Amino acid sequence: MHPLANTAQAEAWNGYEGSHWAAHHDRWDAVNAGFDQPLLDAAAIEAGDHVPDIGCGAGATTRLAARAAAPHGSALGLDLSGPMLRRARAGAESAGPGDIRFEQGDAQVHPLPRAAFDLAISRFGVMFFTDPAGFADIAAALRPGGRVALLCAAEPEGYQWLSALATLHDLLPGLRLRGTGWPLTATAPDAACSLGHAVKRAASLRRAGGG
Repeated sequence: MHPLANTAQAEAWNGYEGSHWAAHHDRWDAVNAGFDQPLLDAAAIEAGDHVPDIGCGAGATTRLAARAAAPHGSALGLDLSGPMLRRARAGAESAGPGDIRFEQGDAQVHPLPRAAFDLAISRFGVMFFTDPAGFADIAAALRPGGRVALLCAAEPEGYQWLSALATLHDLLPGLRLRGTGWPLTATAPDAACSLGHAVKRAASLRRAGGG
């Protein structure tokens, strides 16, 4: 794997988190499946498009992108997690036709080929970026007129999943989500919510050259 910008996330997703999510990928994909169609609608992938899936996890959205881009397009799944990528490759083999491949790396610094893609997608992947400069590398990988469809968590106070977990706080005081360091409180600051605010998202994309 190439150099990392986010070593904490790399350790988490190549440790307990990655192994757990890979082992229970069907459960977590079901939890997130409701977001797939809105993401695909926003992306408007066409036959022949070449699409990187940033933070692809176990590859569910990468497979959907490859299917939408067939027969002449392709999808590249990029993720930090070795365990999840092993699951993603196994899933791609059983999914049938489609030009699909996976690479392990930190998308913030991973050397994607320049001007090689038509659009980039991400379902809850870019929200872990620690440096907005990572968006500039994604922008540079897109052809002129390229576009992005990025799904990320809301700000902590609007993050219903986190709010639900916060109800456990009184029962299990001091409990923290493994690998993140954040306590189970609805207002806990965390990298996962770092792009939740619309103004911050827009500023990050402007600095990356996204308009």
